[in-house]
Order: sequence, then C-alpha cells, then structure tokens
Amino acid sequence: MERLIIKQMSYLNKKLFVVYSFCIFLLMCKSADVSFLWHVSLSLIYFLAGVLSILMINKTHYGSKQKKLVAVWAVVQSYFILTEIGGVTFFAILNKFILFIIVSILIGFSFRLKYRLFENLSNLFACLLSISIVGWCLCLLGVKIPVGELYISDDNFHILRNYYFFVRSERVADQVASIIIPRFCSVFQEPGQLAVPCAFMLFIGNANMRDIRNWIYLIAIILSFSLSGYSLLFVGGLLLYVIPRFKQSLKAKLLIVVACIIGFTFISSLQESEDADNPFYSMIVARLTFDEEKGIVGNNRTSTYFDNRYEEYIKTSNVWTGLNIVDPTLSDWTNNTSGYKKYILFYGLIGLFLVSWFIYLMLRYNYSYQSFSYVILIITAFIPRSLILNPTWLIPIVLGVFLLGNKTQTFVSDTFRFK
Repeated sequence: MERLIIKQMSYLNKKLFVVYSFCIFLLMCKSADVSFLWHVSLSLIYFLAGVLSILMINKTHYGSKQKKLVAVWAVVQSYFILTEIGGVTFFAILNKFILFIIVSILIGFSFRLKYRLFENLSNLFACLLSISIVGWCLCLLGVKIPVGELYISDDNFHILRNYYFFVRSERVADQVASIIIPRFCSVFQEPGQLAVPCAFMLFIGNANMRDIRNWIYLIAIILSFSLSGYSLLFVGGLLLYVIPRFKQSLKAKLLIVVACIIGFTFISSLQESEDADNPFYSMIVARLTFDEEKGIVGNNRTSTYFDNRYEEYIKTSNVWTGLNIVDPTLSDWTNNTSGYKKYILFYGLIGLFLVSWFIYLMLRYNYSYQSFSYVILIITAFIPRSLILNPTWLIPIVLGVFLLGNKTQTFVSDTFRFK
C-alpha cells in the first residue's frame, strides 16, 4: 500500500511538472504577444505560472552560488520596479514580482530538472512551429486557409491578419518587401521575434541536426528572412563549428578558409547584381549595405529623431538611471524602436550594469566554452533588440547558461546525456 501511494505521488509530481512547463511556455508566448493568446490576459498567465512555480519550491536546492544569484536577481528586479513605479499599473509591477519568483525557482532547480524543463519547452515550441510551417506552405501553394481577425497593436506598428496557423503583416511596407515570398513569422508579430528564440533553442541544443527539433528551428529562421536570425546563425556557426576546429588539423582549417571565401564571393556577387527578384538579396544582402549617415541599412530599429535624442541624453546625468522615471513621454517617442540604445534610455547604465552582473555571475558559476559562446550569442541578439528581460528571452537565457555550463553532461542525439 505504501509503495502504491509513493508511486501515485511520483506520477502526480511528473504530471504537475508537465503542467508547470506548459504554463512557462504560455508565459514565453504571451510575452511575445502571439496570435493564439491575443485575447488572454498577460496577468492571468503570470499568475498561473507564479502559482505553479511556488508549487515547485520543494524541488529546489540553494547552495551558496544559487543564493548569490537569487540575491543579485532580486536587486535587478527591484531596480526595474523602482524605475517603472508610477508609470505603470499595479498589475505590471505585480508581474515583475512574479517573474522574480519564477526565475528564482528556476535557479534552484537541479540540472536534471532544468533539462526536463528545456525538453518540455523545446517539444512545445517545435510542435507549434511545425504546425505553423505546414500551414504557411499550404497557403503558398494556393490552399485556402481559414482567415481570422485583423490585429492592430497599441502603437499601430503591427497590423496582422490572423490565419490561425500563422499571421501575415498587412502593413504596406511589409507587403512590398515580401512581394516575392512572404516572410514567415509563425504566430509572432514579426519575423525577428520568431528568429531570436529559435536561435537560442538551436544553440542550447548544440545545433545537433540529428534532433528533428533543431531542423524545425533552422527552417523557421531561414524562412523568416530575419537579419537578426541570420546574424545569430552566422555567429553561432562560428562559435560552435569554426573556432573549435581551428585547433584541429590543417585540412580542417583549409576547409574553413575555402568556405569563407566562397560565402564572401557569393554575397559580393549578389550585391553587385542587385537582383530585385531575389528574396535573399532584397531582405538580407541589401540590408547589409553601409550608409554613411545611418550605418548598416538594415538597422531599422531606431529613427533619426530617436538617435538625435539619444546623443543628447548620453551627455546628461540621466544616463546613469535612465529617463523612465523623469520623462513621462518616453514611451511615445521611442515607439517602434528597439536595441541597446532604447534599453539604456529606459534604464540607464546602472540597469545595463545590473543585468550584465547577473549574466556574468551565471556564466562564472557555470563556465564552459559552450556557455561562454552562448553569452556571446545573447549579446549579439541584444544589440538590435532590447528584450533581454522579457520571459521569451529570459527563460532560455537562464536555462541555456546553466545547461551548457554543466560539466557533468555531454551532447548526444537527444541533446543531453548524463555522465
């Protein structure tokens, strides 16, 4: 009888962890405002994820390193709450407190539980994308797909038509850019929002192409024609495959050099041809052209007005704490912008230091070449997009640094195997 009770409790605990993983997945999705959660309250999902995280507290263990990380994470969240208090609703502040609990519980999980959570999240994300890719391909082939509502974001920047399996932008600029082939963004608001989490999940899985989920992430990034996604693929490829092999044979080095020359020649030929009918050229290569005033042409995350205000701002004392406290109009003139400049405008150099401190400590306590490379990837993603504390990014960031830095595991076909 006692064994039966223990067995039933174990079964219930496993089911509870699955439900917990699903709620974390929903939180990641809602934080990116995916289409199937447009009419679901963000605070409700935060509440559910928070409650289930608290139920997981008996599965946590905090050594000295974990306690330091939680303490630093508390300082980080406290600072961001202070910078936003008075300018946001009570529920927004409550959500930040719940996020503190969620990440703190995650830090206290063992490697095995972190791995299980990653596996559950990866399965859910890959399943969502595979359904979305099939629907998108059927639409391209002329199959009639059910059409839903038109969604307009609060800042009027995103105008999306819901096809249930995926969404398509109805903005004139996006339709002109996608006249040859529409950019795939699954159920996310834009291709870049899809590509970055895909790149994170692909890297955590060590880009092991014997895992079908990694193929799904790779296909999604390629079809997105996202400059951020392609940049992360390039940087990730260098970190995972190129740099480690420079320590190997002369043959491997020669192959790398030849591949780089071929790639450079291919891109150069595209730039010279300026083929407007080539989607890769119009969406990626053309955006890599350098402009004296703007820099990289594809750097469309800021405006001239924004850049001028930023140049004025960094010369003032507000650069330390940001403008989020002192400028009530900040959200109005920073709409439709992103990147590290926006982050510094909102939270200042102190906010940048605190987040860097938190990530540095995670890396220091979980150091390996893979975890160090993953942090480089995170920095690369952060430069054009200021979403580092968004759960869509934050959960994979914490999981990735811990999992990739654990020296008691190695990668095999199913991602991880315990030694």
